[in-house]
Amino acid sequence: MLHNELELYVRAGIPPAEVPRMATLTPAPVMGANKDQGVIAAGKLADMVLIDGDPTENIRDVNKITTVIKDGKVYDPGAIEKALGIAPR
Repeated sequence: MLHNELELYVRAGIPPAEVPRMATLTPAPVMGANKDQGVIAAGKLADMVLIDGDPTENIRDVNKITTVIKDGKVYDPGAIEKALGIAPR
């Protein structure tokens, strides 16, 4: 659902380069989590997704997640989908 929401922001006229910021950096202080989250920096939690593409140019690239890093652990979305019996994207 989040990916669809990000695409709707672009369709509404928000520049694609601004949308990832809205989904990451902006919510951290609103939720009181900016001490640990919101940017990639020393001392911050290592939660991020790696995308095969550039969502700042083409927001639909947010659907091309190749790797997820959560709490410093690396996850392969394709392997997780396969293990769960979900058809490949």
